[in-house]
Amino acid sequence: MARSKASPTGKIAACLLSILPLRAVPASAAPVETVLYDFSGAADGGFSFAALALGAKGALYGTTSAGGSAGLGTVFKLTPPAAGATRWTQAVLHAFTGGADGSAPIVSVILGAKGQLYGVTYQGGGANAGTVFELVPPSGTATSWTEKILYTFTGGADGANPAGRLALAKNGVLYGTTYAGGISGASGYAGGNGVVFSLVPPAAGSSAWTEHVLYSFKGTGTTNGDGEGPNGGVIIGKTGVLYGVTSIGGVPGVSDLCTYRNGCGTVYELLPPAAGKSAWTEKVLWRFASISGDGAAPAGEPTFGPNGVLYGLTYDGGSFPPYYGNLNLGTAYQLTPPEAGSTAWTETVIHDFGYFGDYAYPVGNLIIDSSGALYGAALDAGSLTPVGASGGGGVFKLTPPAAGATSWTETHLHDFTDSFGDFCKTGCYPEAGVVADASGALYGTTLEGGLFPEASDNVSPGVVFKLTP
Repeated sequence: MARSKASPTGKIAACLLSILPLRAVPASAAPVETVLYDFSGAADGGFSFAALALGAKGALYGTTSAGGSAGLGTVFKLTPPAAGATRWTQAVLHAFTGGADGSAPIVSVILGAKGQLYGVTYQGGGANAGTVFELVPPSGTATSWTEKILYTFTGGADGANPAGRLALAKNGVLYGTTYAGGISGASGYAGGNGVVFSLVPPAAGSSAWTEHVLYSFKGTGTTNGDGEGPNGGVIIGKTGVLYGVTSIGGVPGVSDLCTYRNGCGTVYELLPPAAGKSAWTEKVLWRFASISGDGAAPAGEPTFGPNGVLYGLTYDGGSFPPYYGNLNLGTAYQLTPPEAGSTAWTETVIHDFGYFGDYAYPVGNLIIDSSGALYGAALDAGSLTPVGASGGGGVFKLTPPAAGATSWTETHLHDFTDSFGDFCKTGCYPEAGVVADASGALYGTTLEGGLFPEASDNVSPGVVFKLTP
């Protein structure tokens, strides 16, 4: 599996975990990386595009896009060491076999109230348009988890190729997005521009979940383009409002700085139906244009900050010119709700990613701590990357401005090294964000690197890592 910073899969999978009760980490802390697990790319899985989910007793859950018994991906669990031990234990909870079972899980799973896991596969199902699945933990003397397919996409109006993490509401309803499907032939992608959907649990006496398409994206338009290809899931606001992003679409090529001539992506909200109504209402909060330093190709769902502010990352755009190819280097952005008497949200770029001395191509989404600091990951470069070398990406922290100041401060928490240093032996190219425990330790995955090269092209299939303050 060859590395490609600008691959469509990378943009689709850039994802996720967003908000956790993370305590503020002292600025003086120098995190230490520990590799918790090296994937072999065989039965244990490999090449994870997904963030991790933190479960009970410190267990970590995740997915790999490849490996497993059929080579089509896995859901795995990492259990912390027993008292007196140092080694984490990895177990494959499910290996996808394709067909009705699904294949290519490229985003993280989420945990339900009873310890079950919910997730999606990008492919598989009868139309090869993806599935939504549930993994139920063993009960009694059983040891195996049980997979249930909750929904299989047809690739038509109901959506195709789910590419974002699910969100679970208090009433048990699941919300998600598909990268394609929906309105076929609308401005944008011929196969549909993607949808936002809900899955409603079975009614009493039934076993079937019910899918509802809440919104089908219309694509690109000079004044009303709402976006194409939602590549992250949605987050749920206090009043049931959903927020998410589309990776492209919106306003068509307003500038030569816009890599995507059919639009640079959007941030949107979906309002639940008013009393007596059935239709959800979509509103575009921001259309990225990649001009004047604006971002492009937002990655992952946004993250809630104080007072309804939204934070997120863009994989492309920003003020720094491309180092190679046609991609700019990405941004971190802030969207502030309208002031009284206004309806317009305000976008602020809080960090422009550079290349030499900084990271490039931020991926996934952000998490926020109790001080308002943001944490995330970037796919390439790093503070130690020499001129002409390729960096392995890293994990960063963005600290809010001090009183009276306006600039956020970026701190590099950990650099992965590629063509210098340890040559990816402790991981390279994190394709998703990080998750944190209550102590402030950060956990994540890398798409490549580690100690086990894959026989086909000598590419190591990634690691699970921990950064300890």
